[in-house]
Amino acid sequence: MFASPGRARAKAVAFMVVIPALISGAIQKAMWGGFDDKDHDGYSDEFAKWFFGQQLHAVGSMVPVLGPMAVTLLESEGERFAVSPATTALQSTARGLGALYHRAAGDKEELKGRDVRDLLTALSVATGLPFASLGREAQYQVDVGRGAVRPSGQLDYLRGLLTGAGSPGTRR
Repeated sequence: MFASPGRARAKAVAFMVVIPALISGAIQKAMWGGFDDKDHDGYSDEFAKWFFGQQLHAVGSMVPVLGPMAVTLLESEGERFAVSPATTALQSTARGLGALYHRAAGDKEELKGRDVRDLLTALSVATGLPFASLGREAQYQVDVGRGAVRPSGQLDYLRGLLTGAGSPGTRR
């Protein structure tokens, strides 16, 4: 007749944590091209890592102050990450101004998508206007234009414009 308190709690956890975490993770995986089986032993280990990782990420993000820091450290998997967004913006600004200087000095080096993204960040830092928010999409468009990324079709091109990244196998 009536659900036990334990069952009610399990339902609450499922509806508040598990289901939203898995749906958002599934959308991310779909937009980024799905699972990548790097060790060629089947997708079960990648799926398990994704399944439990999404839930740990969701629960960890709910813990004030230390939760987001712990999630960032666990997700980095030894990759380099910036200490603060301000540091990253200043590094990007310096790279963008350097690229602008080299172009103005007459270097024949091809304009890369990363240069455009860095210049938009420099504009944002200088003016306070959100030009940097267009950076990923502009970088993708420039890379498509110079042939560094070759989308497989119109849908792949649209996905790249929305996410700012080429699908697996489209980078040259």
